[in-house]
Amino acid sequence: MRYVIKPKSGAAASSATKTTKTTKKSRSVLNPESSSIYERIHEHSNRSTNTAGQQSAKIPYPEATRERIDKAFEELKNQNFTRAEKVFQIILKEDQDILSLFHYQNIIIGLARSLKEQTRKKQTEACSLLEELRSTGSFTDFGASTIHNLDLTLSRCEEALGEYFNAEARLLALRNKKPNANDKALCEPSGNFNADITIARLWQSMDKHTLTETLLLNINSELTRRLRSKPHAPSVQRLSKHIPTVNMALVRIWQVMGKYEQAERLLLKMSDRYENTSEDSLCEPSGQHDIDLKLVRHWGLVGKYKLAERLLFNMSGRQANASEDILCTLSEQSDTDLALVRLWPLMGKHQQSERLLLNMSGKQLSASEDILCTPSENRDIDLTLVNLWQVMGKHELAERLLKRCCELYQLDECELEELKLSPG
Repeated sequence: MRYVIKPKSGAAASSATKTTKTTKKSRSVLNPESSSIYERIHEHSNRSTNTAGQQSAKIPYPEATRERIDKAFEELKNQNFTRAEKVFQIILKEDQDILSLFHYQNIIIGLARSLKEQTRKKQTEACSLLEELRSTGSFTDFGASTIHNLDLTLSRCEEALGEYFNAEARLLALRNKKPNANDKALCEPSGNFNADITIARLWQSMDKHTLTETLLLNINSELTRRLRSKPHAPSVQRLSKHIPTVNMALVRIWQVMGKYEQAERLLLKMSDRYENTSEDSLCEPSGQHDIDLKLVRHWGLVGKYKLAERLLFNMSGRQANASEDILCTLSEQSDTDLALVRLWPLMGKHQQSERLLLNMSGKQLSASEDILCTPSENRDIDLTLVNLWQVMGKHELAERLLKRCCELYQLDECELEELKLSPG
């Protein structure tokens, strides 16, 4: 099959050289009073700069500029996407004239990454920004942008919008793969780890499960071979970090494919557990928090609820024989509490789940409906509570809270459909 990338909003995608300056009306939903970001992208690309690939530490930016850049990427790293978006916008307004081309491109890509994690409208805005930036650069022989991380970010934005074939074509070009290549060639690691792992996840979303599994196994084999052949190479630390990422992707695809035993064996191996050991040992925290949570979710998926609950109790310092008051008291680990909240309904413990959720959102069950239906400003907690109330038949409460969540978090119909929620 031949894949074709469809241009968005007239963005040029064919020239391998710098394009001429274009004029567009601002499509920004973020700063409509400012001059068009799209015009500024072209203006900035035509300015002479120093070395495009120079690092931030080598550029004598004013202290305020350096602080803004650091803050924007720190907010992005901490998944504070709305705050990150605002800081990136400030940088574009206050500092664009002094930024090198390399850093200006990074700011645009950072802004797009922050938009991608928000509403569908902002995801569309992110694609438009990246397409515009893309039109100012050059391209490889396979048609991939040479601007660092641009096509990778753009493909993820397209995937978020459900534009799977555009995202796939873009990633194939980034991996130097021909669209009409056979499956064996498509599943060979390209040397670009981020592009490889991204297309593996994309293929899973496209129900191309065999391609996903084969590519991940090949990546794993390649990483293992490189680590064994050069155990003291400078790249060992980086390669070692890639293996858990690949393993978790393998766990997910095996769960989707119904290969639950393989998924569980890999999770146990990753957390230094043994298959045939006692339940006491299996349910002891491994010290690898994220992997333990993945194991909890896997056990929930395959119906091993008691094991999952026991591990969560141990992770959060709860005792199985404690009173309901104590079990529903917050621990110091909110993600563990949220996992427990999601597990309990599977065990028929809806009231305990509701009580812990309300405690997490600072509410009491005896509070008025108006208070109960006021969002806590934690999206995961609020939407989990909406879902729980729907399951419990408390439809009026669920509807009122969901409507307020839609306003606060700017949820659209597509996002609600993905969350399996419905206003009313």
